[in-house]
Amino acid sequence: MTRAFAGACVQAAVVSAMLAPFALAGTFRMFDHEWRVTSGTLVGLVVGPGAHFGWPLRLAQAALAIGAGVAITFALRRNMHTVWLAPLAVALVRLLLDPVSFGWYWLEVEALVLVGAGLVLTELPVRFPASRVGRALGPQH
Repeated sequence: MTRAFAGACVQAAVVSAMLAPFALAGTFRMFDHEWRVTSGTLVGLVVGPGAHFGWPLRLAQAALAIGAGVAITFALRRNMHTVWLAPLAVALVRLLLDPVSFGWYWLEVEALVLVGAGLVLTELPVRFPASRVGRALGPQH
């Protein structure tokens, strides 16, 4: 638990350092911003395009996304695939609950899926040495 606390402290320090220049240089009204829900999103199906999506809803979105990552982490404890599946769960839930949608938002999900595919394909010869791939790689695996 001390590592988690240390990580949270580092995260708070980094975010504070990133936002400090804006807060010190003038008016800091970041939390006044509201997004407009766009069509083509799951949120748009529920509340309709054009609805306001403010910070309380962003907080709920973040809580659900982090909750998905935590659930995957606890469900797959000590499994090497947790390294890519937990961030993938966070990214997917965040994107599925986002009020706006742009194509480049999916790059993170695509990258995590590619990392996972690489790990799965690397693991196949070890798990199934009698397979054609395992025989082709030889006895070093």
